[in-house]
Amino acid sequence: MNKPFLTLLAFCFGAAITYVDSRPNWDDAGISALAILATCGVLSFLSPSRWWIWTIAVGLWIPIIGIARTQNFASILALVLK
Repeated sequence: MNKPFLTLLAFCFGAAITYVDSRPNWDDAGISALAILATCGVLSFLSPSRWWIWTIAVGLWIPIIGIARTQNFASILALVLK
């Protein structure tokens, strides 16, 4: 499959998951984590040699939003723990 398309898809899914997770009435981190796991799993199945790119592309949004909204630099640990 086209790798630039998959990268764009990973960024879009990561942004969508982070958007839903950042809503005030959303309080279910388990579903967000499962969505990230499923997205990275499907993308890694489609292109296994680039698994690390999918993890970064999907998970990068979490620290970006955490830093932008609350100056919470500890959210960078979310990338390390993936």
